[in-house]
Amino acid sequence: MFASSDLIARIGDALGFIPEGAAHLLASLWLPLAEDLGDRPKPWIQGYVAPQGTGKSTLCRVLEVLLDAMGVGVARFSLDDLYWPYAHLQLLQQQDPRLRWRGVPGTHELALGLALMEQFRAQQFPLALPRFDKSLHRGLGDRTEFPYCDRAEVLLFEGWCVGMVPIANLADYLPAPPIVTPADCAFALAMNQALANYVPLWQKLDALTVLAPQELHWSKRWRQEAETADGMTAAEVDAFVDYFWRALPPQIHFPRLREGPVPINYWVDLAGDRTPVQITKFLI
Repeated sequence: MFASSDLIARIGDALGFIPEGAAHLLASLWLPLAEDLGDRPKPWIQGYVAPQGTGKSTLCRVLEVLLDAMGVGVARFSLDDLYWPYAHLQLLQQQDPRLRWRGVPGTHELALGLALMEQFRAQQFPLALPRFDKSLHRGLGDRTEFPYCDRAEVLLFEGWCVGMVPIANLADYLPAPPIVTPADCAFALAMNQALANYVPLWQKLDALTVLAPQELHWSKRWRQEAETADGMTAAEVDAFVDYFWRALPPQIHFPRLREGPVPINYWVDLAGDRTPVQITKFLI
């Protein structure tokens, strides 16, 4: 294995920056997770879920670097990469104007993810890894060229609602801010129902790692820090995140991840600076 300084340099090259507190994160979180993946039976599909702005995409890119350094073949993609192409997304929005932004249940081509995971499980290469470029069509996004992977023993898959399942009695918990109006409640119930279509995809995962901010509102601040750098105002980010929270209220869905179909191997509680406060490992 490489020295810590070499690994951090590799991570910096992959990300285009070195995360604050990288040495601490490497020792406390990144390396333990990577080494655990290296020890798992192969092939292995690992899921990651966290609220917006928490850093799950960054974590997966870091793990990709570390696993590569360990000699473990690795591939990754995200729930966002499964968005329908631009034209289909526009059609969905015309059919249901409530789908004003991509990202909520119904805006992903689930068969694409299922086929990829099944192909990976059978170790049939090359794998065409889906990719979605959010900058296309003035920020509305579209599919882009799929890179190919010739070898992988570990597949990393992340998303904001990975592992979440429909809640049978969700109506009993509504309204729940930011779900306030009858229209908000109807939207949440519709999205909860649509979530059932995602369960077969979740069931392809071997395990799920959860990144959980100790205070949910931190997630909104973190997303604001990321998005305002790209030109969105704080108010625009607030409305954007609230849209997702109206679809699948995290204060209701997130605690129920422990009851979902995917066994959790790590639950990582995060402080306000996104550093781990407690890492709970589960035997699976």
